[in-house]
Parts: sequence; C-alpha cells; structure tokens
Amino acid sequence: MAALPESRRAGRPWAALRGANQELNEIAKELRAWLDDAGITVAALHGRLTPDHFPDGVVPAQRKLYDFCAGKDLTWAFVEAVADACTPGDAPAQQQKLSPVRQLWETARTNPSPLGGGGELMEAKDRVIAVYERIERLQQAQAESEQARLRAEHLVTMLLTMLGQLFAKIGDLTQDRNRLLAERSPDPAALTALEGRLQEAAQVTARKPRRPWGARSGSGMRPYGWPTWPAVWLAVSRRSSTA
Repeated sequence: MAALPESRRAGRPWAALRGANQELNEIAKELRAWLDDAGITVAALHGRLTPDHFPDGVVPAQRKLYDFCAGKDLTWAFVEAVADACTPGDAPAQQQKLSPVRQLWETARTNPSPLGGGGELMEAKDRVIAVYERIERLQQAQAESEQARLRAEHLVTMLLTMLGQLFAKIGDLTQDRNRLLAERSPDPAALTALEGRLQEAAQVTARKPRRPWGARSGSGMRPYGWPTWPAVWLAVSRRSSTA
C-alpha cells in the first residue's frame, strides 16, 4: 500500500518509526498511509476522535497520537479509530483497511519479529560498544579520583600528625620555660667568682705595702708604689667585667 506524495497531507513530516517490533512498525506505516491518502493531519485526526473510539472513554492527548503513529505504545483501538476517521461511515472500506493490519497485529502479539536488519543490528552493536567504552572511561576516572582522594587523605593525616607533635612540643617547652622562670636563682659559678673577687679586693686593702726604695719616712708623702682606693676599686671592677 504505497502512500501518496507528502503534499497530500499538511502538517509536519513523519518522525522515525519507534515500534517495539517489525509488525508494529508496519502497522504504523499503514496508519500514516491512510492519513496521507485522506489528507488528514495529526491535529485534524485528534479533532475527529471521540471518547467512543476508546475503551476507557478518554481521547488521548495530541502529542500521544504522534507516538501511536510511530508505532510506540500502539493500541488496536487507535488503529480502528484511524480507520473510522479516514473512511467515516464506510464500514466495508474500514474492514478492507483493517483486515491486513489485523494479521500484523496478531503476529505482533504472539510471535513478533525483532527489529532491524543487518545495518540496524550493527548500529545497535556499535551503540552497545560505545556505551561500554564510556562506562570503562567513567570507571577509570572514578578509580583515579579514588586514588587521588586516598593520597590526599594520607597527606592530610600526616600533616595533622605533624601539627599535633608540634603543638605538644610547644606545650612542653612552654612548661619548661615557666618552670625555669619560677625556679630562677643566681648562678652558683657567678656567685663563687664574685666572692673570690671580693676576697681578693679585701686582701689588697688589708695588705701593708713595702716602702719603696728612696721613700722618706715621716715626710707626709705617700710612698711611691702604694695603690690608691680608686685604683683598687678600678682593678676589682675590671676583673669583674672580664670574669
């Protein structure tokens, strides 16, 4: 049943067939041919349908009719409704349209033929391969991301451990510093050196110096070579500063 030229039917072109098997796609082709022959668009078809055409008494939405005409979710009630809309009031013409289509419908229900020939099969296989390749890439990316996450977690753990050790060290050093400040006392070595310098200064002041040669007794003059007190303290201070 060849369809008339597309110009016999207004509206948008037919979309690709989407039936679940070859028989449903063949039925969809017949429905399209009927509509093309009658010059009925899908929108006009929707306007001709009534609740009496469907068992549930509900006319499907217009967008659903496009699915039916593509073989998707096709029902026998819709097939009969299209036949009635294309040949209204002509029961013999309707039966003539429905008889060959009924055989296809029964085959689709009982022993459907799988879709596609060799080209479609290869295309389907190619799509399957592409999907598997994409899954492998995603799995590889996920594994790499997981490895990076584990490395990052390990590094963070190491850094946190180092920070904990540093904080503990800082605490210990702070306690040692506070303890040393609380127990601070003069350095024993410094005290011993100071006491030695003081004793040496006392000995210097208590020692009677020898009269130098050529000094006269009772002259009222300080004998040559006797140290003065400023000189004594200067000597002690210098030794303290150099000790």
